[in-house]
Amino acid sequence: MHQIRRGLVAAFALLLSAGDAGARVWIADEETGLVFGMTMFRHPMEEKVFKIYNADGQLVDRDMTNQRPFDFESIHIFKIQKAEIHDIEAMGISLPLHSKNGWSDFWR
Repeated sequence: MHQIRRGLVAAFALLLSAGDAGARVWIADEETGLVFGMTMFRHPMEEKVFKIYNADGQLVDRDMTNQRPFDFESIHIFKIQKAEIHDIEAMGISLPLHSKNGWSDFWR
């Protein structure tokens, strides 16, 4: 959650909140505060060097010059407490850029 608080993955929150065709919430259990969702991240790698925070809080450059463009399809389980995301567990798979997914007419 450190990177989320620091704003590195602000696009992730925007993707989920905007109802984008790349994100889908399938199940929400109000009693346990668990939410299951799926996302398709597009990584065209147009920005080759960007800043991230290390675990110790130090801001450093991450050089992705040699990274090829890709998509990342993933599933997430969010733990919601007091109307805020408390934890995220996720797993996913790298795919070729502009891959299709099974839940969006836009990317099918």
